Amino acid sequence: MACQDAPVSPLCALCREFADDVIRFAFTQQDQYPASSRWLKDPAFDYGYLAWKDGFRHHDDLASLAASAQAGCALCCIVHNELAPFGPDDCKGFVVFHPFSGFTFRFRDSPSMQARTPPWIEQPRLYEFCQRRSRLPGVAFEDPAFWKGHIDPWRGSHAIPGDGASEDVFDTARWWLKSCVETHGDICKRPVAPLPTRVVDVGIDDSCNPSLYISAGEYEPCAILTHCWGGGIPFKTTKATLQHRIKGMEVSQLPKNFQDAVEITRRLGLRYVWIDALCIIQDDPADWRREAAKMADIYAAGTVTISALDSPSSETGILHRRQAVPEVVLSAEYTVRKQPRTFERVLADCPLNTRSWCLQEKLLSPALLHFGSQQIFWECRYQKTPEVAPTVHPKYNPPVGIRPFMGIEKYVPPEGPFWALWYDVVEAFSMRDLTFVTDKLPALAGVGARFRQQNGGGTYAAGLWVEDLAQGICWGPAWDHLRVPNRKATGFDRCEVLRKPSVAIAPSWSWASVDGRVSFFGSDGPWEFTILNVDMVHHDDLMAERSLGTLTIQGRFARVWYLPDSHAADVHQNVGRLVLKDDGNVFFTGAMLDLERDKKKECWAMVASARSPGSFKGFLLFEEQGSHFVRIGFCNEQNTVTLDMDKFAEMTITVV
Repeated sequence: MACQDAPVSPLCALCREFADDVIRFAFTQQDQYPASSRWLKDPAFDYGYLAWKDGFRHHDDLASLAASAQAGCALCCIVHNELAPFGPDDCKGFVVFHPFSGFTFRFRDSPSMQARTPPWIEQPRLYEFCQRRSRLPGVAFEDPAFWKGHIDPWRGSHAIPGDGASEDVFDTARWWLKSCVETHGDICKRPVAPLPTRVVDVGIDDSCNPSLYISAGEYEPCAILTHCWGGGIPFKTTKATLQHRIKGMEVSQLPKNFQDAVEITRRLGLRYVWIDALCIIQDDPADWRREAAKMADIYAAGTVTISALDSPSSETGILHRRQAVPEVVLSAEYTVRKQPRTFERVLADCPLNTRSWCLQEKLLSPALLHFGSQQIFWECRYQKTPEVAPTVHPKYNPPVGIRPFMGIEKYVPPEGPFWALWYDVVEAFSMRDLTFVTDKLPALAGVGARFRQQNGGGTYAAGLWVEDLAQGICWGPAWDHLRVPNRKATGFDRCEVLRKPSVAIAPSWSWASVDGRVSFFGSDGPWEFTILNVDMVHHDDLMAERSLGTLTIQGRFARVWYLPDSHAADVHQNVGRLVLKDDGNVFFTGAMLDLERDKKKECWAMVASARSPGSFKGFLLFEEQGSHFVRIGFCNEQNTVTLDMDKFAEMTITVV
């Protein structure tokens, strides 16, 4: 981000004319332009919904654009760097600037540059105009005068500081927090709850060393830190260090993430912050289990969760100089810069989003203050907002992903129960990483507790719910193209390769029995099998590290051969087929073994979903092992074949 005091960038005559015009137009498309200007109202620019809007005719060809960039024009340099990689065959015609839905540019006659996405979807050539000042001197952030003269948020953004620890950044953060607590109503209301067992007391100012505080049931605001450990943390609370932590901690001795969390907590006006490595005794299994079981309440009651999005380890830090983006200073008031990464893109790519524990921390928190490498973001049950447009109305910035499932009745079907939302959570959870395999079920326990509360009850069994177990056991490796709506192409893009964990923590019928990304397969009609009994070693225990048990299932079965795809380019494309052992002319495609799907195998197929004649079919696959059966895969038949149920005999089996 350019410094607010930086001089105006050098511009060629064409770029200077363009900049002066756009500013004079108030970044708004005009009904008509002077005949002598370079502005174009060409119907060819309009592709309906994906309209380019009006354009400014810039340099005549790639050569003149390159020459201007070489001569020192800052805007031409950016445009050339973005367009030249397309190559001479794609850089045809004159250059056109389109500044009225974001700011993008292209060669007029380039075929590959004809299509574009809407401006609110991130794309490589999308830039934006912004106000150079991020705030008005002497004007409070919540004062309406703060926004006087700012660009319409649909045409541009306001400046954001290059220093992630600047006072401007915390003005924004404090205003978000104040607005959420005071104006968002019941949707963001924090439950009235006492402080956690232990919290870090950050003191009243920088002169105080933080200390570990043993709470006595006080009702005080408290921040929470969600972060990546990134391996071992040298500074944590153990039995031996507990009393030392209570006496006080030198800030300089803390990992950088914890130092920054202390500073953030103070600058938000809060006294306490909960940090897992400091507030749970790490070498005391009883304390760990007791405190981990409270995580649903701890995160739900937090005033705000500090989210260290781009810190892969505890020593990386949260507050730092921000990642620069290409930017050109157009005038004393305005700049044009490359659009910072969108919230969705940051979440998809950040280290924090790869950690399993962090999913429930995100879902359970009523509000999160995300610290990214380019800007901060606010996310609560009412809205999500980037720093570049901190007051955009929540109608246009609803919470993303599966967050609403943790909200109140506004987001759930009034008729309940809403089991399908649990499978959304599991699918998101399964693509994340764990350091310890035995943490898999405990890392989801807080979400499970809150889900049961929101859902009006439920009996837990190895990461699934007994009341919807027929659906729950119909999972398989994530098959990406099944998630793309209205897809017309045949085949598939990628099928996840699942792995067997080093320790058996769940029965074969549970998704938790494998490592890797899974998907659940639904049914348009009733399930074709019945679960007669569920027998668990740890009955309804959300915190059990190992949750083993058996199912007794009644259904229609047939012996089949699983045949891998001999033409698959790699293991991610190896989706096989089933052939009835007693009738080689009957086969079903879309068979996915949980493990070793590159090997031919004899097994049992149970009809899971027959649905209507000529529609998709689903089969659960089992392997016989003595007196029991083991689930080994799922088949999601993609062809509308007719299923002859007479070829499947009724059986009752026990699955471990």
